[in-house]
Amino acid sequence: MFENDYIVRMITDIVRAIIRLVLGKDIDKEELINEAESPVTYQLNQELIDMADNGDITGAENRLYDMLNEDDMSTFELAMSFYLHINQYEENFLDANDFSREEIKEGIFNILTKFGVCLDENILF
Repeated sequence: MFENDYIVRMITDIVRAIIRLVLGKDIDKEELINEAESPVTYQLNQELIDMADNGDITGAENRLYDMLNEDDMSTFELAMSFYLHINQYEENFLDANDFSREEIKEGIFNILTKFGVCLDENILF
């Protein structure tokens, strides 16, 4: 239990630090994806979250990967928001929906690599 809480906090803290460095946003003080600033990205984010919340985490992740565009940082923002959200799920929910904390870490690393933010997985986790 405590080890899992530590892992959740560690992933959250790393993603928040990356968001501060790459996007210049402090998500402790502001929403990562703001409906008024980016209604299309906000809507996509809500769709992904709804899919994941309804148990289709893998489907939501696949849809996310289909939308990614390395030339559009809003899709990086979308991906980080998605992984922050699913990282908050309880282990039981992840297990019941055939997803793992390790897959969350791998997904984050894959996004960072795709956008050229990080090349060494050991730096992150």
